[in-house]
Amino acid sequence: MPDSINFFRPKGGYFVWLEFPSDVNASELKAYASKKYKISFQVGNKFSASGSYKNCIRINFTHYEEDILIPAIKNLCKSMHEFLNQ
Repeated sequence: MPDSINFFRPKGGYFVWLEFPSDVNASELKAYASKKYKISFQVGNKFSASGSYKNCIRINFTHYEEDILIPAIKNLCKSMHEFLNQ
């Protein structure tokens, strides 16, 4: 993962949160990752009553098996590097 991203280790639950620098629009990253790598995640502002967390993403890690998750995470990391370096 790029160094500019904060990762929050879950203390329970089914999700991992990633926080990007404040100028990153996670909705645009989602569109990029979906189009290029066919992966998806939830944008953080969907989980905020005030619309905050537009620079965050939430990833569910319980729905798929490891053989699906590992390549998807690798593609997510590739998409983040490409998106942040455009």
